[in-house]
Formats: sequence, C-alpha cells, structure tokens
Amino acid sequence: MTQTLTQLISQVQAMFIDDGTRFTVDTITAAVRQALKDFNAAAPVRAAETQAVVSGQYEYELTDMTTIQVLDVLLEGTDVTQENHIPLQFTPFFEDGRAWIRLVRPLGIGNLIIRYLIPHTVNGLDAGVESTLADLWDVVLLDGACYYACVMRAASRIEVVNLNANVKDPWQHIAEIYKIAFDTGLALATQQPAVRVPDKTWQPRTWNDEWHNFQPE
Repeated sequence: MTQTLTQLISQVQAMFIDDGTRFTVDTITAAVRQALKDFNAAAPVRAAETQAVVSGQYEYELTDMTTIQVLDVLLEGTDVTQENHIPLQFTPFFEDGRAWIRLVRPLGIGNLIIRYLIPHTVNGLDAGVESTLADLWDVVLLDGACYYACVMRAASRIEVVNLNANVKDPWQHIAEIYKIAFDTGLALATQQPAVRVPDKTWQPRTWNDEWHNFQPE
C-alpha cells in the first residue's frame, strides 16, 4: 500500500518534528506536487493498451488522457503464444491534449499493442484517487517533499524582519542533504529496465536510453 497525500504530509511534519506550525498542509502539498513532478520526469509509469486494427486506417487515439509519451507500437503476434510481435513504424503526435499515433503504412487486420508513459499519481493530490508509487519510491518522494519544503521555508525567511539575518541558511543546508537523497533515489528509479528490445539483442534497457525513439526500417 503506497502513501496517500495525508500520510505524506504527516511524515514530512514528523521528519521536521513539526506540528504544522512551520510546515502547513498547504506548504507540504505544494512540496509533494513539485517532488512528484520531478519523479514523473525521471521515471514515469510504463503502460500499454491493445486496439483492434481498422482496415486501411492510419491514425489511432490512445484511450488514456494522461499519456506523456508513446514509446512503441507493435502488431500483436498471431502464433499460439502471441509473442512474435512485429514493431511498426509510426509517428506519435498530440492534438487537443490527446495522444495519437499515425502508422506509416496502414494494416488490414490484427491488433495493435501501444506502449506509452503516464505519470504516477498520489491519492488526494490534484484529484488523484490512487497512489501508484511502490513502497521504495514512497521514500524517495518523501525525500523530495522534504527538500522542497526546506526550500520554501528558506525562501519565506529571506525578507522577514528578525535579529538573525542568516536564519535561512540552516534550512538551505538541510535542503542540500535531502536533495542528495532525492537525486540518488531518482537515479535508481530510472534504472528499471523496459520490456521492448527493438535492436533484437534482447538486452534490457531503460525507457529513456538511446533507443527510446527507435524506428524500425
């Protein structure tokens, strides 16, 4: 079970031994939003859907409105195990906020397997109804939320009239510590191998390596 926004808020406050005075719900919500944005930029969810081929049709719309990027399109295998999928040439594009693909050559029959990226969500954040991060990545997101919370706390002290002009400095130092932890976690998350291997060497790879825009000849 991954963490909801409410749980993340409580955990951030616990990390700073705070009762909500210095780190309010609104502040931490903004921090979680920023950290989730960074996580989705580094390691979004890989998803897939199957669509029936329409004879002679070039363009197909993905049903998931949250699609970030289309990775590849395959013609589903027709053998007993349905494993001999055929990579297809296509052009991805977005229109009216929706993701589409346009095949270079239309097909007559079969099923398309479309693989794409969508963002992770957190239950309670920006209308999210499901927390999709695994337990390990929850900790990474928590590090990111703490980092952004410290940055915002430091920023809030810059123009405050007080007897200590350097009151923001400790928060900046703490932010640096959480930033290192966050970046380390993001680097680990990006190392998850992808399914597709278009170069036929059957070597695992990450979604954003040198092959992620591969087009078969």
